[in-house]
Amino acid sequence: MEKEKISFGGEFVFLEDSDKVFAKLMEHPRDKREIFKALYGFFMECCRKGDDVSAYAYAKKMLFYADNAGQKAYCLLCMGQLKERAGEYEEALKTYLSAMDLPQEQNDDWYFLNNNLGIA
Repeated sequence: MEKEKISFGGEFVFLEDSDKVFAKLMEHPRDKREIFKALYGFFMECCRKGDDVSAYAYAKKMLFYADNAGQKAYCLLCMGQLKERAGEYEEALKTYLSAMDLPQEQNDDWYFLNNNLGIA
């Protein structure tokens, strides 16, 4: 599988190196929403490529920049699902449980958080 490069002002960084991508992203002033949106794009690309390790790293960073409980729930759901896929059920359970402290909303993310919590 060929590694994907991201260009930051002519400097290329591998998508799989989430720490370096994040450092480059933070070199220019951005608001919280822009950072979340960029990390989400990197997360989705890693998921598309089947790179669960990098996807998890981006989801974890997204959690810090989430604006509301819904976005945080989405991040935790994704992180838990990635842990489940890796066979790390205890970590998935901890991740799903951490979401239960957030104000719950009526949407698919909360449905799957509760469902996956029960399964884990």
